[in-house]
Amino acid sequence: MSIRSLTAGRSSVIAALAVVTLTLCTAHPASGAPTGGFSGSVVARVLDAEDPAAAYRSLSAADRAVFDRRMLPTESAVSVEVVAADAVARANADAGRSPDRFGTLVDGCWYARGWDSRSSAAGDPLYTFWTMIYYCAVGQTITEVSMYDSGSEILAPGWRHDGIKAQDTGVVRDQARGWAKHRFVLSTGDVDLWQRDHCIRVIGTYAGTQYSDGYCFLQLLPQQ
Repeated sequence: MSIRSLTAGRSSVIAALAVVTLTLCTAHPASGAPTGGFSGSVVARVLDAEDPAAAYRSLSAADRAVFDRRMLPTESAVSVEVVAADAVARANADAGRSPDRFGTLVDGCWYARGWDSRSSAAGDPLYTFWTMIYYCAVGQTITEVSMYDSGSEILAPGWRHDGIKAQDTGVVRDQARGWAKHRFVLSTGDVDLWQRDHCIRVIGTYAGTQYSDGYCFLQLLPQQ
């Protein structure tokens, strides 16, 4: 399943979400074109080679370890953000009652997005991906939940997003839940070296809490 294109309406939601989260790096290096800190490195030597796959295979054990340390995702930083989706939710948000606050019943409809930013063991940012759900609550009841958007941003050469491989939404134990599985592939030339699947799940509750984690299932509890 491919990522759906954002409509103008979705673009406005994305812009609103940007107000309540840290600004992401805006650089978009092209796949296979090393930039910045990769220049002159083992990574650049491989990805800039006429035959990148052969260049990787010819690396010494020490150089291959350096390449892997800079190019394989080992670190994860998960965050969640929310924005009101209707007049009722906006009125609650204006009054200080929104799903980023704990312990308050919050009526209305909301967009909730979970982010995961992956970096290498050397600290190089590799890619970021997200899942966004739309859900509504009245009192103690979740009345609606649906997948709104999933997407990614590539921050390092060689990596590409290979699509959304699975996703689901539903109401479980009075919680609105949605998850999507993202696939990323590191390639040299026409040879794929590594494939990584990552899930990001978003949970919204009628009690005004938001949560995000890396599970690929609806039924698991956040603490499991």
